[in-house]
Amino acid sequence: MRVALRQVCVAAVAALLFISQSPADAGFYTAEELGMPGESATAKALNSTGQAVGRTHRPLGSNTWGLFWTGGKQKLNLYQLRGGDYSTANGLNDAGEVVGSSNTATALRAFLWKAGTGMQDLGALPGDSGSEAFGINNAGTIVGDSSGPNGVQAVLWKRNGGIESLGWLPGGHYSKALAINDGGAIAGSSDSALGTHAFLWTKGTGMQDLGTLPGDATTEAVAQLKKGLDLLTGLPDGPWRRQQELDLLIALRPALAATKGHSAADVGETLARVGAPAMV
Repeated sequence: MRVALRQVCVAAVAALLFISQSPADAGFYTAEELGMPGESATAKALNSTGQAVGRTHRPLGSNTWGLFWTGGKQKLNLYQLRGGDYSTANGLNDAGEVVGSSNTATALRAFLWKAGTGMQDLGALPGDSGSEAFGINNAGTIVGDSSGPNGVQAVLWKRNGGIESLGWLPGGHYSKALAINDGGAIAGSSDSALGTHAFLWTKGTGMQDLGTLPGDATTEAVAQLKKGLDLLTGLPDGPWRRQQELDLLIALRPALAATKGHSAADVGETLARVGAPAMV
């Protein structure tokens, strides 16, 4: 259930990004293919200089590795930590410092990649074995999670190498820090006695519960995704638009599955749009 809720939240954010860009604004941008023939590539983050990070996978191969697009179609394969065959780059700052996750011979671990030094294992909290990194700000502070016997908890890595737990919301044992701004404010999600909620963490206030979307969170997420699809249909037809529609439809599936038993109008309309059978 936690995985489905996280997928719904990510999908809703993607739809809102489309909604915030009007069709008129879309004319100022051009789509550019970043992948290579025979590869499946995903871009996950962008900095203010136009550099991007993500991951790539060759269908006939066994490895997935992080990618750093340094400008135009120039790219660097980040590979994996020692003993691993999987990595993904999740975030970067304006200095081109990249964070993500890579498996090793024993666990999935957060990494920091820098030009000249390569990929560095960021470690985990004492007693934990696994970790992931999702964001880094221009001060070099990194956020993600650490996992072990006590659960999964949001963490930050300081530039000097220290790691700090951000904890959970009351009643929770599962949290992730997903983004950090240059002021040090951190956003993420945590389970709690009331369900999975978004949080905002600052040094002065600690972790603050931001609650959920009004009404049923999943139904609201479906409504926002439908708006994203509606906006895309107003743009000129072509490979870029069709790919974005496909990406949104794929992201929509977990949200639709999670709404089983709900009768909200937006859910029914979206089901009809994607050609899915009605849920009862």
